[in-house]
Amino acid sequence: MLRCIREAIIEDGQAPTLKEIGERFGVNVSTVHHHIRRLIKCGALVQEAPYGRRSYRPR
Repeated sequence: MLRCIREAIIEDGQAPTLKEIGERFGVNVSTVHHHIRRLIKCGALVQEAPYGRRSYRPR
């Protein structure tokens, strides 16, 4: 998932939405949200704003 986010930022200039990530991996948005929160907690992602569809980026 982290690789997917990095690639999207390189290609599109912005992080993918949770829906876009879910569609890519075949999981629902709730599952993606859970994984994003864990990546933020472990320091692999940085949350740039408390709300927003694309409010995170790789560290």
